[in-house]
Amino acid sequence: MIEDLEQRISYRFSKKDLLKEALTHPSYAHERGSSRHSERLEFLGDAVIGLIITDYLLRKYPEKREGELARIKGHLVSKGTLAYLARKMGLGPYIFLGSGDEKHGIREKESTLANAFEALIGAIYLDGGFEKAKSFLLNQLETILSEMDKGIFRRKDPKTELQEILQKRYKALPRYEIVSVDGPEHEPTFKVRIVFRGKVLGVGMGRNKKEAEKNAAKEALDMLDR
Repeated sequence: MIEDLEQRISYRFSKKDLLKEALTHPSYAHERGSSRHSERLEFLGDAVIGLIITDYLLRKYPEKREGELARIKGHLVSKGTLAYLARKMGLGPYIFLGSGDEKHGIREKESTLANAFEALIGAIYLDGGFEKAKSFLLNQLETILSEMDKGIFRRKDPKTELQEILQKRYKALPRYEIVSVDGPEHEPTFKVRIVFRGKVLGVGMGRNKKEAEKNAAKEALDMLDR
């Protein structure tokens, strides 16, 4: 099983136990009374991925501002992207899961796959060093990075993007407030503001609350770029 995965991901471990640990979900370890599972490697892998991506973006885009780099990085290191990479390489079937979690479909959950991918990067880093981990990660991200180079990188929904940035930087979420609703009842205009830690980050107008919130989030993202 281990050899099959190594062939699939095109990386051969010198220390096989690291790969097994990366694939061991806490539920599997707890059922067997073991303390060795993937969480420590997830913690390490998260940091290694962040450093690799930050280094790549700074070198690749010297003209971009910190806010814009943060948004691109946020997409590349998001659970959604990491889960996508895990699915692409077929990592799911190799995860050791506890019987209870197996029954509840935990194997295909985004968080499970993203955590497994982080743990895998942590294991490669410990096994082969930073350059091996860097080469492996950037190779996995090749298609997404190519889209960025061609200028077709797709930004997330502004509200999601803003939430992820504020949560990552400050561990807190913004609050959306309706300032006013003007115009006739059949064609109202909503005005919404975003409040974060007592400050207004952005104001947006729209034909409905959702549109106004989206426009306010766009303004907030532009402000964070400055």
